[in-house]
Amino acid sequence: MTSRRYGRGSSPEITVDRSGPVVVARVTGEIDLATKDEFQRGIDGVLAGGPDAVVIDLSDVGFMGSLGLAVLVQANHQAQDRGMGFYLVTSSNTAIARLLEITGLTNSFQVAASVQQALRDAVDVAED
Repeated sequence: MTSRRYGRGSSPEITVDRSGPVVVARVTGEIDLATKDEFQRGIDGVLAGGPDAVVIDLSDVGFMGSLGLAVLVQANHQAQDRGMGFYLVTSSNTAIARLLEITGLTNSFQVAASVQQALRDAVDVAED
């Protein structure tokens, strides 16, 4: 397993772990106008690695505005264009789950309740 970190010393921070063909990106902090570009660079870096699937763990995100959501929508499209699985984990973060719900984007993403569930789903898809 390899690990990489984006956003050192500022918000948001993305910790990336790669185990085989799946990358898990754990995001912490807040994603808003001031941090959107940093978040974008981190997510772009994850996709650039060419994994079979990407799991974005948003469980520890304190706030996400519309610009952060736009980054995820764009990343989801890029992943689909490249044939990658793209999973969001909201876990117990009801604010992020609610954001996806009120914007009507819940069905646009593969949303998992936990990283473990997303990894199982990603491996199942990769094996098909």
